[in-house]
Amino acid sequence: MGEERKNGNTVLLTVIGVATLLVALVGATFAYFTATVSQNTANGTVDVTTSTLAALEMTSYKQDARVSNAVYPGWAGYQAIQVKATGNAGDKANYTLTLDPTVASEFNEDIKYSICKVDDTTTAINESGLATTFNYAPGTVSTQGSTTTETHYWIDGATATLPASGCTAIGSANSTLSNSDIDVASNKEIVVAGTGTYDIYYIVYKYTNNTEAAQAAQNKQFTVEPKFVVNATQNN
Repeated sequence: MGEERKNGNTVLLTVIGVATLLVALVGATFAYFTATVSQNTANGTVDVTTSTLAALEMTSYKQDARVSNAVYPGWAGYQAIQVKATGNAGDKANYTLTLDPTVASEFNEDIKYSICKVDDTTTAINESGLATTFNYAPGTVSTQGSTTTETHYWIDGATATLPASGCTAIGSANSTLSNSDIDVASNKEIVVAGTGTYDIYYIVYKYTNNTEAAQAAQNKQFTVEPKFVVNATQNN
């Protein structure tokens, strides 16, 4: 390359808390009181019964494929988040799930994302099949035009798409990733059925190939941190 500068954005991409099999165990032994005051005219007994909250486990997955541990314009990636509820049939819990992005200003509006929730709540994520689920392809590094001594590097053919069916959209498709929190699920109730119930969320990201912004965004970073909270809400 000689004097050429890689004007292709050696962008280090980290997804905080999204490493494969990041697991957060929450609330395995919580209990709360239900309003079970009985009217017993014989002895005036007041009966109070406790009930158990479902135990929740959040696991986050992402693709591992990278291009030389860096990202160029044209990159696409995916993330899958699973919330698993276990316990006795009928046990409930409420949770809130948000994404907390940190995006360097040099990216302008070039990072896009889309989210959906899987309709099926009976089947866990099959990690080995996620690349197929997202129709994922890492693409290949290519060059595109040049000005004087600079060549624009980008990724050609990268794809990551949400399923065409069986996954309900959350928010608008191809929204711009900014520094504002993304509400994925707010005080969402999940009820145990069978051996477990699964709320699964799919997210895809796309770094738009914008040659005009490529210079400024070199060696910049964006992160997306999932935040998971079990809400201490009584469910009767």
